[in-house]
Amino acid sequence: MNEKTGVEKRIDWLLGSFFLFVVFFILLSAGRGEGAVLTVDDDPGGGDFSSIQDAIDAAEDGDTIRVYEYYRQQALRPFSPLRYEE
Repeated sequence: MNEKTGVEKRIDWLLGSFFLFVVFFILLSAGRGEGAVLTVDDDPGGGDFSSIQDAIDAAEDGDTIRVYEYYRQQALRPFSPLRYEE
C-alpha cells in the first residue's frame, strides 16, 4: 500500500480542519434564534411578569416584551431603546 505524500497529508489536515470549523459554526449558530417573548399582565397566571420593570430587568438582547393594555402607563427606569408596537 502506498504511503501518503506530504501534500496529501496537508490536504487531509486542511479538509479535517475545515470540517471541524463548519461543525463548530453550525453548533454555534443553532443557539442564535429569535429572542424570547416575555408577557406582562395583571391577571394571575396571565403573563410571565406582573410588572413591566421586572420584564425589562429579565430581558436579554433580542427579546420582545408584550404588555397588556392596563400596564402601559407604568413608570419605567431608563433602559436600552424600546420599540412600541400595537
